[in-house]
Amino acid sequence: MTKTGSSHTILGVARTRHLSCKLLLPFGRGTVAAYVPDSAAILSGAGGIALPDADAAVRKGLEHPSGTAALHEIVRRKRPSCVSLVASDHTRASPSRVLIPPILEVLRAEGVPSPAVTILVATGTHRATTDEEKKELFGERVVETCRIVDHRCADPACLLPIQVNGQRCSVSRAYLESDLKILTGLVEPHFMAGFSGGRKAVCPGLAGMDTVRVFHGPEFLESPFAAAGVLRNNPCHLFATRCAQVAGVDFIVNATIDRNGQVTGVFCGEMRQAFLAGVRQCRRQCQVACSEKYDIVITTNGGYPLDRDFYQTVKGLVNCLPVLRKGGTILCASECADGLGSENFRFLLAHATDPEAFLRRISAPDFFQHDQWEVEELMKVLRVARVRLFSTLSPSDARTAHAEPIESIQEGIEQTLAEYGPSASVAVIPDGPYTLLTAQT
Repeated sequence: MTKTGSSHTILGVARTRHLSCKLLLPFGRGTVAAYVPDSAAILSGAGGIALPDADAAVRKGLEHPSGTAALHEIVRRKRPSCVSLVASDHTRASPSRVLIPPILEVLRAEGVPSPAVTILVATGTHRATTDEEKKELFGERVVETCRIVDHRCADPACLLPIQVNGQRCSVSRAYLESDLKILTGLVEPHFMAGFSGGRKAVCPGLAGMDTVRVFHGPEFLESPFAAAGVLRNNPCHLFATRCAQVAGVDFIVNATIDRNGQVTGVFCGEMRQAFLAGVRQCRRQCQVACSEKYDIVITTNGGYPLDRDFYQTVKGLVNCLPVLRKGGTILCASECADGLGSENFRFLLAHATDPEAFLRRISAPDFFQHDQWEVEELMKVLRVARVRLFSTLSPSDARTAHAEPIESIQEGIEQTLAEYGPSASVAVIPDGPYTLLTAQT
């Protein structure tokens, strides 16, 4: 988000309202300008300072990790014939180009041949990554020299069973059969699991659909603890952690980033210790204490890659709930260049006409459909507010997503302010789901 000078004036219902605060909001790979009232609350974290040498920070973390031996010592002790190196997919801003090459160098230096290493893309239930997306994620050299495999959550041949808390689950066969298991990823706020990173590379990243049914089921998601920034008593976090422990994790390399995607911290070592260190850094960067609720909340989905479809955009909408008054309006700028999402997500959206009826439907013991969890989260928003969406979706697709299409974010702001009148309270969350909103006590 960039704040600049200039001003804009609209005719409100009762009086002229001066919009003197200009913001540049992330939208796809660029920005969109928005003029907001100078009284608007700008809810944005402190941000982080980009490391001067992220590559050196990764190498240092591999040599001096938290809670375990250096990676080269682990490799030397295990003498692996099969290594799984897990990486985030195309929907995440994880800096894999920075994290993965130093790991590969350690493996090579310890005599692990390249054919023994597989980069497993933790797609979870998402579609497979394209060749171009793999190049963007990992760089051409890694793509040319490494075996890269997308996880397939619905293919029984790619899964093996495990027991998690007495429940039959499944995880990637390739991962479970590996001698050495290394996770990479990004630590950021997550609207279900508290934070991404750490254990989420395994669950849901490498999980089978039976496991996802538990992790994303209404029994977990309707818990008040299944929320951004919450780890204690969070059923999603606890289940994912246990799943990863059962599957086995030898080493993790996680990172935090700033608004420009630059690395601000590297966290290596034992899964729990390194992940929690990343969480502490993420809180310092992203957390905003809030004591007010607002009539109008203007937000984004953080720009590319997170705003590439409406499925991901639900995260930005849910993130508004802690500061949104009941009966309020969310104005969201999210490019959605890839459309709504999967066909099943579209189908569920089209048939989710009432939040309470949808919850009853998915709570039936014999009911489960791919992507129902994202619609469930959207229903939480629609219980409280209406949504106006600036995107590249067609108007009909925006309405299928239960959003009012707007021609520009500015049009939406002016129209909504005119409807609410001069006393309307306004907040802006420029970075969308990358901001962690917490109640101020």
